[in-house]
Amino acid sequence: MATRNIVPRATGEGGIGTAAKEWALGWINALIVTTINKLTITQPATGSTLTIADGKTLTVSDNADTKYIIKGDGISNRVLRCLSMTIVDGTDANTLKISMSNVFSGDTSAWVDNVAKNATTGIFWLHNSGYQLKILDAGITGTLVAVLGGVQWQNQSGVAIESCFVMKSTNDITVTFLDLAGASVDITAMAAGKAIAVNILYVTDA
Repeated sequence: MATRNIVPRATGEGGIGTAAKEWALGWINALIVTTINKLTITQPATGSTLTIADGKTLTVSDNADTKYIIKGDGISNRVLRCLSMTIVDGTDANTLKISMSNVFSGDTSAWVDNVAKNATTGIFWLHNSGYQLKILDAGITGTLVAVLGGVQWQNQSGVAIESCFVMKSTNDITVTFLDLAGASVDITAMAAGKAIAVNILYVTDA
């Protein structure tokens, strides 16, 4: 003989346990409820799911990296970062001295002096014309996924810059300086005794 159901006299009446006396455990194959006032999930298995209204599913995972998901591609491990790069003239002629500081989860670097044209110095590379500067992969946490933009927020040189164009170049961040006419600007000349600062917003995979 099949087990009989335990039912209230009318819908919405009665209960099992009270706020003062709770049941310790319950083993139920399928649970259908209208309202949940409190739900605690302890040590869920990876891939455990809760189906909620309108057929939507909430997945519970033991992978801590799932918190690093940026809406857009939905891929885990994404980290949004922002750094501030400051550029002044280097000790040697026609070179730069550069540092990076954290704005929001951004990469940092102590001052790197004598960044020369057409050369790699530390984590930086400078174009032979001095208008383009790269933050190399070695100075970036994880793998660079995208560069979302950059803004020049300080320019003490007196030379007007129309564009500070920041982009992803393989796994490097490339910053290009152009004047009001769209021509390239040699920042080794601009930075002579003056500071230039650029904030860069980017995404990495870790």
